[in-house]
Amino acid sequence: MKRGVKLSKTAQASETNIIKPSNQTYRELHEHIINQDVEGLISKGSIHSLLTLNAMLDNAVTQYMTSESSEDYRQLLQCINSHVVVRHFNSITQLEKLLTLSDQRIATPSITALGNFYHESSAHALIELLCKNVDEEIIMASVNALDNILKKSPETLVVIKDALESDCRNRRHLRRFLKRAPSE
Repeated sequence: MKRGVKLSKTAQASETNIIKPSNQTYRELHEHIINQDVEGLISKGSIHSLLTLNAMLDNAVTQYMTSESSEDYRQLLQCINSHVVVRHFNSITQLEKLLTLSDQRIATPSITALGNFYHESSAHALIELLCKNVDEEIIMASVNALDNILKKSPETLVVIKDALESDCRNRRHLRRFLKRAPSE
């Protein structure tokens, strides 16, 4: 016969107090993750929300690809926007995956979203897309997004110069960036 461990009343009382996290911010974040509350996750802007946002974005993409309904598309756009609002570096990778999809309605808002991450890696992803694409809408969205990044992050010019030395199909767009850049 197994014997249970007897706890004093004070030990039992303290156990009930530690059921919920003592840190209020962490408790709220935990509840937002469990409930998949996008607005709450955005308000916390935490790396801990990133896994949930990624899962929700993947689910929204799958749902939209199967149904192509307006409601599912709005949900997809909301998930993309959530990544922009949280603005975590790892969101760039998630948005970059959307660029590989053949659906232009998914790629275009993803390009615009990448234009709001002022980092060389988002510029590199956009330049790579610009260099290999023939679709004029995708090209123009990439140019506009790169222009937005360039306004906030002049280091992007180095990435553009490197792309001009590679085999880029749309070099003329990249050359325009260099012409507009202030001379060093």
